[in-house]
Amino acid sequence: MKTRSTLAIAAAFLSATALLAGMAGAAPKATITFGGASAGGSLQLASSAWAGFIMKNHPEFLVNVETTGGALDNFRLINTGEVDLGWVDTPTQYDGKKGLGWAKGRKYLEVNTCIPWYLGKTEMWTVGGKKLTKLSDLNGKVISPGPAAGPANFILRAVVQEFGLKPRRIATIGWGDAINQQKDGLIEVATVSTISPWGALKDLELTHKVNFFYLSRAELERIVKKNPKYSIATTPRGTYKNLERDGESLAWVTAIMCKPRLDADLVYKLVKATFEKKEELTKLMGVYGTQLGFENIKFGNVMPFHPGAARYYKEKGMQLPKMIE
Repeated sequence: MKTRSTLAIAAAFLSATALLAGMAGAAPKATITFGGASAGGSLQLASSAWAGFIMKNHPEFLVNVETTGGALDNFRLINTGEVDLGWVDTPTQYDGKKGLGWAKGRKYLEVNTCIPWYLGKTEMWTVGGKKLTKLSDLNGKVISPGPAAGPANFILRAVVQEFGLKPRRIATIGWGDAINQQKDGLIEVATVSTISPWGALKDLELTHKVNFFYLSRAELERIVKKNPKYSIATTPRGTYKNLERDGESLAWVTAIMCKPRLDADLVYKLVKATFEKKEELTKLMGVYGTQLGFENIKFGNVMPFHPGAARYYKEKGMQLPKMIE
């Protein structure tokens, strides 16, 4: 079932398409190619909504949104100059910068940070009367981090490796199946790393008592020291019905990244319009719009900021983060 947010984004996508058609003869001064996400997904619809927003506020720009395989594809395409901007999360940025994991020894350095946009936070929970009180409680448990390619799976395995934990099984399955199996008692612990609050977890709270578990600050810092692609962020109490205290967790940010050669004045205008007309943007982008905020800039600490973006942030009195090595 589609959420209101998805429907709003879809409506914005149609508006953006109509706007693009209407501008076909307007001979815009600058054409911008944006690397979005997979076809039909909420992030791809949000990308088209943002493109329409930019063209409405800056009719001198024509923004073409490309369907891509997501963050990894976008990072590669920006690096080669095949797209101008695109969504990339910080773990993907870090591996590309250092030549790790998917990068297989090649370092991707021709990418700048433009807009650190939405934060992914990691939640872990049980349901019913079973609670976790310490990390070692994960030993012998069946744990699901959702799909194998999802960020929670990589985070869970980093935690397991660092602390020598021995779960009975890590079940990498789709989230629909994972939550249903948790309801049936087949999965004892679940963990997700995504935009907060996560709708599926709020829905689970409607029918089940959810017990949240967070690593200690010292445990989180130990993980981040070994895995600097992650940061630490707080989920405030009340974000979920059963979350009675603030919880700190491993986090990452998905940012609009851009190629370094992109015109500085153009980037400045994109960033300025995005932040200064957030209310308008949120009506178009739903939950993605609500996630935008200056507080996320500190998480954009992997790739250097584009000069045009840096100029705007400095005008607003924002201190840019130190880049991790």
